[in-house]
Amino acid sequence: MNFDSDIPQVHQRKAGPDQFDSNAQAGWEEISEHREKVQLNPIWGMLRRPTETLNTIYRLDYPIIWPLLLIVVAGISFSLNQFIAGMDPSVGALVMTTLFGALAAMILAAINCASITWIGRLLGGTGSFKRVLVAWGWSSAPSFLILIIWGIRFSIVGPGFFDGGSIPDTEQSLGLRSLVYLTILSAILMVWQMILTVKAISIAHQMRKLKALFACIVLPALAGIIVGVIA
Repeated sequence: MNFDSDIPQVHQRKAGPDQFDSNAQAGWEEISEHREKVQLNPIWGMLRRPTETLNTIYRLDYPIIWPLLLIVVAGISFSLNQFIAGMDPSVGALVMTTLFGALAAMILAAINCASITWIGRLLGGTGSFKRVLVAWGWSSAPSFLILIIWGIRFSIVGPGFFDGGSIPDTEQSLGLRSLVYLTILSAILMVWQMILTVKAISIAHQMRKLKALFACIVLPALAGIIVGVIA
C-alpha cells in the first residue's frame, strides 16, 4: 500500500535573497534611527542649528514628551524670573510660583498652538496641531539654560534670598556684577527663544518666516487688543 498519497503535502516558500536583503535593510535602518536619536542632542542642536535639528526631530518622530517638558521648563523659568524680581521671597511662594508656572505654560501652549495652527493654515501653511506643538516646545530650548542661570543667581544671593536679605558685603561688588551679567545673558536667551519660535513655526507650517512672525505675534496681538477694547 502506498501511504504517501494520504499525507498532506505542505509547500513552504523559501525566503529568497531579496527577502533577506529587505529584512536586513529594515533592521539596519531601525538601528541607524535609534543611534541617530541617541546622538541628536536636540536641546544643544536647537540652540546652534535649529532648522537642521527640527527637521531631524520630525523625520525621526522624536518622543513628544520632551518638547512638552521644555514647555513646562519655560513656564517655570519665566515664573522664577518674576519671583526673584521682587515677589514674596519665601519657600512657600517659590513652590507655588513653580507649580503655577508649569500649569500656566501648558495651558497657554495649547491655546497658542491651536491659534497658530489655524492662523498658519489661513496663511497657506500645512502644519498640524501636533507639528506646531512640537515646534513650539523645542523652540523653548533656551529656557533650559535660563533656568540654570536662575539657579546661579539664587546661589549668589545665598540663604538671605528667602528672607529678603542682600548679598554679603565682602562679596557685594563681585556678586552684583555677576548678577548684572547673568541678567543680560538671560535677556539675550529670551530674545533668541523668540527668534527660534518664529523659525520653528515656519518649519512646522512650511511657510516663510514673515508669515510665521505674523501668525505668532501680529495676529494674536491684534486679537488681544480687540478683545481688550471690547471688554
